[in-house]
Amino acid sequence: IGAPLLFVANGVSYLLSAVSELFIDIPMVHKKTEAKQPLWADMKEGVRFVWGDLGLRYHIIGFGGLAFLSVGAIIMLMPLFHDRPDLDAADYGYVMTALTAGMFAGFAVTSGLRIGHLQRRWVFLVAGIVCMGLMATLPYLPVWAMYVVLPLAGASGAWLITLIRTAIQLYVPADKRGKVFSLLGSITMSLAPASMIISGILADAIGVGPLFTGGFAGSAFFILWLGTRTPFFDLLSIEGEPEPD
Repeated sequence: IGAPLLFVANGVSYLLSAVSELFIDIPMVHKKTEAKQPLWADMKEGVRFVWGDLGLRYHIIGFGGLAFLSVGAIIMLMPLFHDRPDLDAADYGYVMTALTAGMFAGFAVTSGLRIGHLQRRWVFLVAGIVCMGLMATLPYLPVWAMYVVLPLAGASGAWLITLIRTAIQLYVPADKRGKVFSLLGSITMSLAPASMIISGILADAIGVGPLFTGGFAGSAFFILWLGTRTPFFDLLSIEGEPEPD
């Protein structure tokens, strides 16, 4: 249908989403009034809490490295399709649809499962290695194999994300949860620009395919490293919700 119509359809979908919010009934939540502290003091408290907890510290180091490598690799997906003569723009769209469909399916499955606290380390390791390992093979696969591999990679990535976010929500006290998630998100986003710059330079030097594979292979290393850290395993294995300080 052409790129202009795709852009129009994308914009209309955002407008429909905005209009649908008019029909959302948000319940009133009454909170205890607390003395507000300056932003800088609030940030320092979050950093102090995260760095003082060994499980969260391992999480920041491990997922910081994972995000740095995987972001630098995933932005090479479009150049990869551009460089290979057997792939075109339509193939790129179908492949991205397959990846997204796998993620939706993975989130849907995990929403109905209860994973025992002793099994979470193995689920984390298997989902992480499968996701990163399958993504690492992508530059060397024919397009039909990508349609098989990417839904599996997307589903296992969804399992990984759900497991980590749920564990942190249970592990961190409610009054510090916002600080912790803000800090983790800020670290991940701050690494993305540097990762993109470096990956662009390296792609010219070693090629898109080796860079893509190396980025996800390095991400798999961080998954293995995290899965063998006992404090991080304690974070994954928590049962119940901690009381606020």
